[in-house]
Amino acid sequence: MLRWILLSVSVCLAVLSTLTWVNAPTLLGWKLAILAGEFGHYLSVLAAMIAVLVWIIPSVRPSFLVPVIAVISVGSIIGFLRPTFLARKISRTLPAQLSEAFSPVSIAREPLELTRLGLMRVGPKTVIETLEVPGAEGQEALPIDF
Repeated sequence: MLRWILLSVSVCLAVLSTLTWVNAPTLLGWKLAILAGEFGHYLSVLAAMIAVLVWIIPSVRPSFLVPVIAVISVGSIIGFLRPTFLARKISRTLPAQLSEAFSPVSIAREPLELTRLGLMRVGPKTVIETLEVPGAEGQEALPIDF
């Protein structure tokens, strides 16, 4: 019974993680895609726990479902972590792209810090800073709030 529960949960997680690869077909799918994209790093922990549990629990172990559940869970982990890796890739070149597009600006911290990703704490209030972006010829500077 437990192996079928773990299988069904891992399949549901795998289906949810596919929404990070494909466009959502409906409004409900779109809401689930937001869930998978925004909180996928937490859901990947759940998928990893299922993959570990399936090997540890003795009542599940002597079954052909063990490798199936493990493979499905690993696929879910990859799908859930995809947005995080894509955001990390973009964040490496983001300061240079901003400086090139606007004007040289120094950013005090990394755009995406993976060490702070799992922390659900409220930090200090963000200071809003207004920077002047030079306009085109004959146009005035454009203030932008960061």
